[in-house]
Amino acid sequence: MTEAELATTRAILSAVGIDAAGAPPTLYHYTSATGLAGIVATGNVFATHVDHFDDRSEWRFGLDTIQSELRAKATPENRSLIDRTATALSNRLGAELFAACFCEDGDLLPQWRGYAERGAGYAIGFNSATLSQDGEVLLLPVAYGEQATRARAGAAIDWIVEQASKASGNASHEDLASSLTIGLLLIAVAAKAEIFHHEREWRILFVSPFSKLDDLLFREAAGMLVPYVELTIPKRSDGRLDIRGVRCGPTLRDEAASAAVRMLLDKNNLPDVEVTRSVAPLRR
Repeated sequence: MTEAELATTRAILSAVGIDAAGAPPTLYHYTSATGLAGIVATGNVFATHVDHFDDRSEWRFGLDTIQSELRAKATPENRSLIDRTATALSNRLGAELFAACFCEDGDLLPQWRGYAERGAGYAIGFNSATLSQDGEVLLLPVAYGEQATRARAGAAIDWIVEQASKASGNASHEDLASSLTIGLLLIAVAAKAEIFHHEREWRILFVSPFSKLDDLLFREAAGMLVPYVELTIPKRSDGRLDIRGVRCGPTLRDEAASAAVRMLLDKNNLPDVEVTRSVAPLRR
């Protein structure tokens, strides 16, 4: 996104009330042993292409709900703006979207079940204020259920329609339609079915034009290529990675797991980062 597009997108999300201001102090990223070692060593997290989520129905759920809300909001006065937005939304405005996931809860049983293979897994506690500082990414809370997702989309549409009523000229409306499309795409990525509400998830979202994918990387999962980008977590004032703690997943080797994490953190000049153990009843 350009600086102007990013500024308008932030204004839309702020008007809807889904910016990073409401984030809890700490957000947790669940990952494997390889993921933990890589994040601590490099300060980067993987943001996966939205078409390659483990459950692709999440992305479709958000898009379908928003397209329905767009149709419901159409009137003779705003028809041109709505139609432009609907068309741009269907082709993503020529952009690719990537997301990295975080949770408010750092000891969540369903997350351990998803990441704790044979008892292995870690939850890294990040300072949410730092996560939202990078100008190229956006930190948003996930909305759960059709009603909550439609409410967000509807508020974004209403805000842009109001701005359009004050603007003059076809070009101005085209720019507003583009900004609304980006906002709705982000709302779609930050939407899940109601059944997942217990996750209390937040997502770091990154939008990249088709023409600027030089940083695109690929990893293997279940025998398939998964596109992703690496997003750098902003550092503390002393230049160190701004993490508040690491929780070891439910394992029968609690002491060994904690000791290894302590060694990893000390090696990477993070002696003040706390290491804790899960109390989840998943030990095998």
